Amino acid sequence: MNIECGDCSDFVELTERHFGEILKQHGFRPVKCSADRGGRECMLMVESDANRLLFVRSDGAETCELGSLNAALPEAGLYGEGEHGWYHIVTMLEFKTGKKLLTRRRLNRFLEGKENHFAWQAELLTENAALLFGLFQEGNEETWRDEFTKYYQALIKG
Repeated sequence: MNIECGDCSDFVELTERHFGEILKQHGFRPVKCSADRGGRECMLMVESDANRLLFVRSDGAETCELGSLNAALPEAGLYGEGEHGWYHIVTMLEFKTGKKLLTRRRLNRFLEGKENHFAWQAELLTENAALLFGLFQEGNEETWRDEFTKYYQALIKG
């Protein structure tokens, strides 16, 4: 991926290593990269003709967010689902399938270093690309956003 990202060049390389194939298959190209705190905070936005992906590093944790072509690069990070038009891959899949993916057992495997959270997200995106990308094609977000907001609010209330 050819984009200037200052202190986040290692994050760009990590993103390309895990997500490179799916990005290439769907015609994603880099749009903007933001580096802060010596590379501990990074945001890399890529887009295709149909939607955007936002890769975020925050103090060592990497995530992948989905959004429409209208989703903007946040100025100060992401704090909740749907904020600035970005939705986490795992939360979106749990919402659409009704299945719990981030189980206590899987979370423990991440914490123990037995599995890589970023690689798992790449696998989920690859296996569910048609479903996930379809959610963000022109106008589709409007059809499910309110239902998702209710789902997410119930989720965080526990």
